[in-house]
Order: sequence, then C-alpha cells, then structure tokens
Amino acid sequence: MERTIRRVIPPLLLAAAFVVPRATRADEPEQPLPSSGEESVVVIDDVAKVRRDSASFTDLDASAIQELHVGQDLSTLLGETTNAYSYSDAGNGYGYSYLRIRGFDQSRIAVNINGVPLNTPETHQVYTIDLGDFATSLGLIQIQRGPGTSLYGSPAVGGVVNLETASLSTVAGGELELGAGSFGTYRGSIRYGSPIGSSPWSWSFRAAHVESDGYRDPSWSKQSFGEIAFERFDPNSVWRILLFGGPEETQLAYLGVPHDYLSSDTLRKTNFLQPGETDNFFQPQLQVMNDRRIAPHLMLKNTVYVILGSGYFRQFAATQDAEGTTVDNAWLKRALDNKQFGWIPRVEWSHPHGLLTAGLELLFHQGRHDGQVTEGTVASAPISGDLQLYDFTNHKDTVNLFVREDLRLSQKATLGLEIRGTRHDFAMRDDRVNNVSWDATYQFLSPRIGFNWNVSDRWNVYAQASRTESEPPFNNVWDPEDTSAGNAPANFFKSYDPSKNRYSDPFAEPERLASYEVGGGYRKGATHVKADVYRMQFHNEFVYAGGLDADGLPITRNAGSSVHQGVEVEAGGRLPGQVDLSGYVAVSHDVLQKDTVLSPDGSGNVFTIDYSGNRIALFPGDIERLEIGRTFGIVRASMWARRVGTIYLDNSQNERKTPENRDQPGYVDKQVDPYTLVSAQAVVDLSRFGHRPAGSMTVRLRIDNLLDAKVAQFGYSYPLDAAYTQFYSEFFPSATRSAMLGFTFGF
Repeated sequence: MERTIRRVIPPLLLAAAFVVPRATRADEPEQPLPSSGEESVVVIDDVAKVRRDSASFTDLDASAIQELHVGQDLSTLLGETTNAYSYSDAGNGYGYSYLRIRGFDQSRIAVNINGVPLNTPETHQVYTIDLGDFATSLGLIQIQRGPGTSLYGSPAVGGVVNLETASLSTVAGGELELGAGSFGTYRGSIRYGSPIGSSPWSWSFRAAHVESDGYRDPSWSKQSFGEIAFERFDPNSVWRILLFGGPEETQLAYLGVPHDYLSSDTLRKTNFLQPGETDNFFQPQLQVMNDRRIAPHLMLKNTVYVILGSGYFRQFAATQDAEGTTVDNAWLKRALDNKQFGWIPRVEWSHPHGLLTAGLELLFHQGRHDGQVTEGTVASAPISGDLQLYDFTNHKDTVNLFVREDLRLSQKATLGLEIRGTRHDFAMRDDRVNNVSWDATYQFLSPRIGFNWNVSDRWNVYAQASRTESEPPFNNVWDPEDTSAGNAPANFFKSYDPSKNRYSDPFAEPERLASYEVGGGYRKGATHVKADVYRMQFHNEFVYAGGLDADGLPITRNAGSSVHQGVEVEAGGRLPGQVDLSGYVAVSHDVLQKDTVLSPDGSGNVFTIDYSGNRIALFPGDIERLEIGRTFGIVRASMWARRVGTIYLDNSQNERKTPENRDQPGYVDKQVDPYTLVSAQAVVDLSRFGHRPAGSMTVRLRIDNLLDAKVAQFGYSYPLDAAYTQFYSEFFPSATRSAMLGFTFGF
C-alpha cells in the first residue's frame, strides 16, 4: 500500500492543477427541493422512468456503480450490463476500451453527460479513455437499448447511455480511495466538498489518477483527472456549474495477434505496435445548467457547454510517402484540435393530462487535422524537417428541434408521442495539401410513439415504435487522410463546382431505422423481472467492411438492408438465507438481409461477394450473466459468471456460403469462440471499528477471470485477395487471472 501511495499521490496533485468537475444532478429529479414551505423548483430529468416510459433500459445507481467500479475504463464497466459487450486493446479493461449494445458499436450509441452529448461530432465515436475514473463522480448510469427516449443526439440508433453526475453533499466531507492490482495497475482518488458558508451554494472538488501497464506488452496507460463543481438551490431555481477533464497518455495496442498465439502464455501478450506509438490527449469540458420555474407548472431548462480537445497519435510506419518523398522508418504525428460549443434550451409544461416537453439543440463543431512525418530517413539520411501528410479543417453545425408529450390516458396508462427534426451541415475547408473542399447536408424527421400500462402495483407492460436516421461520419463521406488508390474525392461525391473547387452531394447515405419493441416488468419487494422483444429494421446500416483504420477502429460501409432482433430478460431477488441472486439473458439475431460487395481485381474484372442472410460481424449471438451475493457480518461477498457466445470476425459468417474457402492452407476460423469468465469480490466494512458511519472505511478485493481462462475477447478479419478467398485474422486476448485491492476512507 505504501508503494501505491508513492505512485498515486503525485499524479493526483497534477490532476488537481487541471481543476476539473464534480457533477451534480438529482438522482430523483421529480422530488421537490427544500423550500421552507414554498413550492420548489423540480430538476428536469434526462432519463427514462420505470412504469412511465416505454423503453428498455437498465439503471445503475450510486451503490451499483460503486460495486462494479474499480478504476477500469467506463466502457468496460458498461459492458457488464444487459445485451452489452466491451473489449479493450490492453486486454485488462484499462486504456482504450470499446462498448457495443445490441450489435452496434459506440459510434451508434448516444452517450450523454447530464444531457450533454459526448460523441465526437465528426466520427460519432466515444473516447471514454479521456474520462479516467469518471464513474466515481456518477450518481446514476442509465443504459437504454435501442433508439430509447433521447430527444437529441443523432448516434442514438443503437442505444443511449445517460451519465448523471451525483448531487453535491449538503455537509462538509470527503473521501480518499486507493487501489493496486495486477499488471501494474494503480488507482487513487480524493474528493472534498462542503456548503459555502450560509449561502445556498455548495462546492466539490475531486482529483484522480489511474495507471496500468496493461496485460499486453507494452500497452500501458496513464490517466489523470480533475473536476470542480458548484451547485445552488433555491425554491425556484437550480444552478449547476461543472468543469472536468484531464490528460491521458497511452501506448497504442490496437492490433491483434494470430490465433496460434492465444494458447501461449507469452505470445498472447504480444503488441505488434512499436514502443513509443502513443496517444496523448486532453479534453476538458465545461457545463453550465439552470433549471428555473417560470410559472406554476412551467419549467425552463438551459444548458450551455464547451468541449475542447487537443492531442495527437504518434505512430510508426516502415515506409511513408509525404510531399512526393518516400521516407523509411517514419514516425508520424497525427494531431487533432477540436472545438465544440452547444446550447440546449428546453421547456416543460405539467398540464392536467400529462407532461409536454419541447426544446432545441444547437451544436457547432470545428476540428483541425494535421498530419506530419517528424522523423525518418531518405536514402539512409535523416529527414531535414517535418514533411506534411495532410492539413484540413472539418466543420459541423447541428440543429435539433424536439417535442414530446407524455399523455396520461388514465391513472395507469401513459401514451408517449415524440417528434424530432434534425439538420446537419458538413463542410471541409482549409485543405493545405490537396486544396480540396466539400459540403454536405443531412436532414430528417424522427417520430416515436410509446405506450405504458401499469396493470397493477406489481405488473406493467409497454410497447413502442419509432423511426430515426443517423448521418454518416465524416470519414465515411470522404477520408482525406486515406492516400490509397481510388480515394479521389470525385469517387465519393455526385457533384463538383469547378468555380469553387468544391464537391457536394456525397454517395454516403444516412442509416435509416424502423424500430419496434414490446416488454413488461414485475416487481414485488426485492424480486423483479423485466423482459422485452425487439426488432430493428435497417436500410444503409454501417457495418464492418474489414480491417482497421489509422486510429485502430473497424472500417465501416453502408450495407443494403439488415435487421437486429432479439429477446432480453433481466431478473433478481432474494433467496432464503439472505442470498441475493440476479442476472440476465440476451439472445440476438443480427442479420444482413440483402448485402453485396463489389470488389475490383485491378484488371478490369469485378467480383461480387454476397453476404445476404449472414450474421452481422463483431457481436455475440447471446450473452448471459449470473451473480450471487451474501452479507456475512462485516463482509459482503459476491461472485458472478458471464458467458459470451460466438463472435464472427467478418460478414461471411465464417464462410457460411463458401465453405470450400475453409480448405485453404493455413485457414483460421473467422470467429471468437464462446467463453465464460468468472469473477469474485469481497468488501469488508471496517467502519464500526473506528466508530464511523457505515461504509465510510472499507477494504475491497476483486478477482477477475478467477479460473484463469485463456480466451480471445474480440478480433477482426480482412481479405488478402480481390475474390475474397484468402483471409488474415487477428484476435485480442483477454487478460488471465487478475486481482485489485482497494481501500476507501471517508472523512
């Protein structure tokens, strides 16, 4: 523990210098605030409600988050929930991690912090690596599966994750957390807050640091984080001001290993990227929120936010062309500077027959991309200066108008009606290398209807239908960083204006979704069951195209038509003997209904590859989780097992239609085989020995992969020939047995 303190405290002090925020949001927004007898303001919520909203979702309150969180990446934590899946480059859940829900990657999942969109406007991606140890700040995580009830945020075709920061304490106090574990993993967090004198204001500050060597060699990461928050309550208004963020530095490890490496204790840890290929990024965020009662039963909410991001990838290439020169042993610096500003006003009217919500979202984004070769040799001599690869600026302006009515048909039945109109204006400008510019506009209307019936105090049923669309990411329209043959902008746009040297009308299509879902729930005391059946019909869905892009993310393309459908069941309760049992089962059928790929062979011929009827790649067909727990005096012990079904590594479904390809010499099945991992945890509450409040002094030991299984958690495949008969597949190993020991002290 002494070593832990020595390693963690200095980075905590560094994080403190960045003063980044402690969140604030009511866990129960509909509960009136203290008002000395006056009618008080009610915080407008951004989350779905049980027995009100017709959506499939899972809530993790502060205690559930605390039970799951040991400092791992936020995507890793979210991947434990129903019909969700995650993997990490490093193998142990720290550093770069990626979330998938119902078969959709996180670029199609809207992630919001207090209603503020976290998805990067250009790529829709979510980089939770920029939020080290952020889960400690949260009072509620809600994971909605499917389009959900999010009124704004275009990536919400696959799911919505609402991250609600915890309300500030009304009494002075703080908390220290320290942890150390396998693979050189260390964690430290310190928090303190209090009211500001006798005023209605409170404040809170937290600094945190997480670092890990990673399971693979090398795959280390270092994340520092700070946050500061202010909160003001009065009978008619609530103010919340949050500033948070922190720098991260990570050794990149986005390439997998060959299948035959997985069985070796040493080879499975291999990272084929060079030491020194790193990511350095800092993305602070400021949120200013106000909920105000402007008349009886009429509330106005305003959120203004600023997100700034600056950093770079440092990457190695054996050869790299730049400014007409071929550089050997080249080191690249791929820099990105983001500026994002937003305003989300919303009005809420509580009328005799329900609740009417209407509002607007304005988002303005600018991202400058600058790539250079900074080191390397030409004819065995070092380059004399930096060579430019690319330099351009992307712009995106978004306008969302939304209206929702929760109409009470009776005391037991609610009808939800929503409509959202969206417009996205894309532009690429200031291309200092190729002198290319382009424009694109995507606009659509998204209706939703839902119905919830509380049959009794224990039972409820619901149904919903919705249509929505999501604009393509910038690099699916055209990627100016791609220097491969055939990537000329003329191949990606329908129109060109020579007077402006500007392209427009891209071939890339928005995803179009029609979603239908029915479900129900039962609750009696500690016993609860939820089940739902869904069908999500797509046109132009972005599916895996094979291989990885320069950022290590799976390359995608528009498919023809596809469907995601399945069944999800969650249940929990207390058995005799005070034993708690909970779990879920999710079975999905994600299929390309009509999809073909045309592959030119370079000699004038074109091969047609038909994927119609095959499973969509990169998501398991079933996921199950079972947890059992019991309290023994001062010890809370729990154990859980999670089974993950087969994951196909491309859309051929392991050559389902062309089994003869599997007879090729050296062929490796393009799938991650089913596996089960078991974990266990014990939390010892030592508070009573120090005469302190319960839970204020604890020791926790968590062991992951208890049975020391050697499995792959993810992978990818890509063809080696134009006819798609030979392939190369790589796999991401999951860490073997690991332990994390933590200590918490409240003061």
